[in-house]
Amino acid sequence: ATPPLYVIWWTPPSSPSPQGRGAPHLSPFPAFSVGPILHVVPVGPDVNESTRLTLLSLQGIVNRAGVEIYLDFENETSDSASMLSFLRTRYSVPTDTVSIDWVLGHYLSRADGLVVYDPRRAESVNIATTYAGIYDAVIVGPDTAENLSAWSGRPVLLDYAASNWTSLDAIGAYDRALRELYPRGDHDLLAILPPDRDALRDYLVATRTFVFYNPQGVLATPQEIASTLRILHATPRGIPILGWFPSPTLTEENAFVQLASSEGKFVLGTEDVPNLSVLTAFGRNTAFTQSRSSPTNVRVQDKVYAVVAVADGDNLDFVAHRMKEMWAEPSRGTFPVAWSLNPLLADLAPPYMAYYYDSATPDDRFVAGPSGAGYLYPDFTGPADLAAYLQFSKRYLERADMDVAWVLSAFTASEIPHSPASLSAYVDGLSPRGIALDYDDQPTTTDYWMQGGATGAAP
Repeated sequence: ATPPLYVIWWTPPSSPSPQGRGAPHLSPFPAFSVGPILHVVPVGPDVNESTRLTLLSLQGIVNRAGVEIYLDFENETSDSASMLSFLRTRYSVPTDTVSIDWVLGHYLSRADGLVVYDPRRAESVNIATTYAGIYDAVIVGPDTAENLSAWSGRPVLLDYAASNWTSLDAIGAYDRALRELYPRGDHDLLAILPPDRDALRDYLVATRTFVFYNPQGVLATPQEIASTLRILHATPRGIPILGWFPSPTLTEENAFVQLASSEGKFVLGTEDVPNLSVLTAFGRNTAFTQSRSSPTNVRVQDKVYAVVAVADGDNLDFVAHRMKEMWAEPSRGTFPVAWSLNPLLADLAPPYMAYYYDSATPDDRFVAGPSGAGYLYPDFTGPADLAAYLQFSKRYLERADMDVAWVLSAFTASEIPHSPASLSAYVDGLSPRGIALDYDDQPTTTDYWMQGGATGAAP
């Protein structure tokens, strides 16, 4: 029997979406071509919100046709360890530095018009992001709309505050966007993103991805959970959900991943990594190889052994920030460490995978997850979801030369034990050398056993 969802408002697993399923043998991430030169645009902390949104949406429109704009939010040009510096050296990327005015003057003509968000209505930022991707529009604020329209000659296609969208609350606006905008966009991705998080928006515009935000977990109302489920159910199974959400009660992650898993989807956490519309264009055809030490015959001794493993590598924000700090520690590479990493980076952001693989030692081992190629709870998936997800994951684990999967389950006070059927599906679907379970294993069982499948077994 399918387990219940461990959230305050229980809902049964839904039937398959009438819009079908993402193809497990295809990449959900579109490939962008590389332009002749990468224009680096310094964007300092004094640049206001409306201008940031304008730059991000313009970057998405331009880079979709050919990657030419890189937004530098953190003074990367002066940092030899930055991703911009890595792009220059690893991929021989030619760059120059240009001003915000230059980039607006040079590229605004590529947009078909402007979409004006309403600072009084937070959801309007997400509606504007979806609208911008579909209609090749640049997002502007009411403080800049008139001047930018006059300067560029681009018309205002939608002014949220002056439209009948304002008669709707946030849930009503997302319902309307699902009816009117979503059918015109691309359906290989979905995004959940708080309206005050900006970095991901270039990629969402470039990929014409539908983006929404509802609170999750115990602070969410029944209406907000119902809205989330409507969106999850209206979109294909087997696709990634980009983004993340605030977690003030620490229940948000658990609740949303359960809902996503019940609708056959998996989460690729990221909300603070800019320039994905650039990063996805470099190294897309790379087959990554781990650096491994030579196998030796080891005699097990009568002593305590420890495995040091770093969690959270499925989340690109961690990979781009905290993991880079840990990677730079002098002791790294002097003893064995298992680093979790999302194999989807091979298509979404190959330079980050190359950054770690290029500098890894034989003591650095990369493992997939959770829970494979994307974050889900296997026991909460619907019929046929797990088999398709494992088929999808196997391709990416092979690309990333990974043979161990780190699998999470939902948790209350402690982890909920995995079903033998799900673990056997991992054995048969991935043929892994091993499976790591949760953070504290399963409290009612042994810490180590062999899991059998139809075709083999794995520890």
